[in-house]
Amino acid sequence: MAEATSEERSAAQPNILWQKLRGDFPIGSEPHARGQPAVVDIPNAALRESSSDADLGNFYAVGEAWAQLAMSLTTTSTPRIVDIGCGCGKMARFFVVNPQVHYCGIDVFGPAIAWCLEAFQHFPNFRFEHLNVYSSVYNPAGAMQSETVVLPVKDGAADVVICASLFTHLLQPEFVRYIAELGRILVPNGRALVSIHDEPKDSSFSGDASRIDIDRSYFVDTVTATGLQVSRRIGAVYGQQVYVLSKS
Repeated sequence: MAEATSEERSAAQPNILWQKLRGDFPIGSEPHARGQPAVVDIPNAALRESSSDADLGNFYAVGEAWAQLAMSLTTTSTPRIVDIGCGCGKMARFFVVNPQVHYCGIDVFGPAIAWCLEAFQHFPNFRFEHLNVYSSVYNPAGAMQSETVVLPVKDGAADVVICASLFTHLLQPEFVRYIAELGRILVPNGRALVSIHDEPKDSSFSGDASRIDIDRSYFVDTVTATGLQVSRRIGAVYGQQVYVLSKS
């Protein structure tokens, strides 16, 4: 599947702040909220937009919604949560209020991980990993290919996995690989909370790395083929269809 060129993406999305930046990405926090003792800072607008929405209210709303959904899936008082495509911690910041949560955030966008490592340094149960995988949008210099990725998580080490707006950016071979990795890292009876766009054009899978749409039937078939089940369709959450996957 051919991806759109950078010029085509820029023409189609002329107001994306973070993609317009040149040189070193500003890995900083909002000045008015910086440096509160033992409190997570607020990422700057460019960082927020790279993983969600520059608008602070929307950024918080999306993060809180996903955190609530993820916690509703936990079956243990000390849940191990893996967040694939964590960005600048829009969900992670809501988990810090529960000291029993063990959290691992993973992302291919280096500046977001660099910010999280600084912002969450006072929370020993939280770790962040930069996955140096190629992405034409988020990591064009990536050394690894998504089709063969191995997540930095041990087998059966996650009670809940979050994939918020991950599959909305992965090409078909990458999507299949990441679904397989969910099966590897989940514990038996573990759950994954995932989202997709589901309006593909003229096929079961369409788009480029800036937006992917997947036919629902194809999505279910792919999940089932890896040994997972689509156990629940939650519905539209901030513009994306959200599903719960389960491992027997």
